[in-house]
Amino acid sequence: MSQYFVYILKCADGSYYTGITNDVDRRFEEHQSGYGRKAYTFTRRPLELVFYLDFPDPVQAIDFEKQVKDWTRKKKEAIIRGDWESLKELAACKNETSHLGFDSAQPDSGFVKFEDSSVQPDSNTTQQFSSDSHPKQRDGHPERSRREPERYRQYKSEINK
Repeated sequence: MSQYFVYILKCADGSYYTGITNDVDRRFEEHQSGYGRKAYTFTRRPLELVFYLDFPDPVQAIDFEKQVKDWTRKKKEAIIRGDWESLKELAACKNETSHLGFDSAQPDSGFVKFEDSSVQPDSNTTQQFSSDSHPKQRDGHPERSRREPERYRQYKSEINK
C-alpha cells in the first residue's frame, strides 16, 4: 500500500514551501540539490524539512496540501509545532465589524428601505446597452471584454454546421 506525504520546508529566506510526495527523503534531496532551476526552492537553499504528515490516500494528501498552501504563516507554524488545537482560533475572523448583526442573508426586522423620489439617477451612472454597443465603466474606459479565443470560435462554428 502506497503512502503519500504532505511536507513543509523552511527556506533560507524564512519562507515556507508546501509540497506533496510519495518519498519524503528523495523529494527533500531533490529540493536541496537544486533540482529544477525554475522551482520556488532553487534560489532559497539551504532548506530544512520542518513538517510532514502521511496519508494512505493520494486524494486526501492533495486536498490537505491545497488547504495548507492557502493557510497563513501562523497556521503553518502551528502545525509545524504540532499545535493542532490553535488552528481553530487562528482561523477565526479577527475583524471587529465582521459578521456583526448578520446572522443570515435576510435583513433584520429593523431594516428600513431607502426611498427618495427626489433622487433620480443621472445619465453618467445609468446606461442602457444594446446588443451591439460596448459597455463602458463610469470613467468612460471600455471594460475588459471576455472574447472567445479564435480557435474556440472556429470549433463552435464547425460543430454548429
